[in-house]
Amino acid sequence: MATDRAGNTNQNQVQVTLQQVAGQTLSIVSGNDQSGPIRTLLPQPLVVMTTNALGQPMANVSLNFSVLKSDGFMISGQQQGRQLTIQTGANGQASVQFQLGSRNGAGINQVSVSAPGFVGQAVFSEDSTVGAAAVIHTVSGEWQMGAVGVALAEPLVAIVFDAGGNPAANVPVTFTVQSGQTRRKPR
Repeated sequence: MATDRAGNTNQNQVQVTLQQVAGQTLSIVSGNDQSGPIRTLLPQPLVVMTTNALGQPMANVSLNFSVLKSDGFMISGQQQGRQLTIQTGANGQASVQFQLGSRNGAGINQVSVSAPGFVGQAVFSEDSTVGAAAVIHTVSGEWQMGAVGVALAEPLVAIVFDAGGNPAANVPVTFTVQSGQTRRKPR
């Protein structure tokens, strides 16, 4: 119903019916929403299924697996890379193993699967967590000088990273004096 500035009204009704698109589809079977430390192989493979318009599995279809986000890579038999073409089996399914990338975060690793003639694509989203502590860097406080027995002006601050350059939390850090001079008071 619509009304203009002069007060004239008009009403119109339209009926819309949603029809499912009949065609070939790709669907995720398993392996989505996994999590693991950076640069590790996920425990479950990424599995996709192809079906025809009648919902029946389709064998011998070439599927294009591509890493969308992260520096991770896929493995299938002797193949390894960021883009792989995999044939579906008799059950209409194809799968790859996925090694997470070096950055941590929710959904930071994504793999898409597509094929010509199929409706849409299947997208896997995987989480990665911080890896083991690998390196420590000073942030501030080094190269200070002060009087013996008096606290330095700035605190000593360090940060710990995993192998991917992600800050690692709750890692115990021990500060040890390795060299330096102390002066004695004259008598």
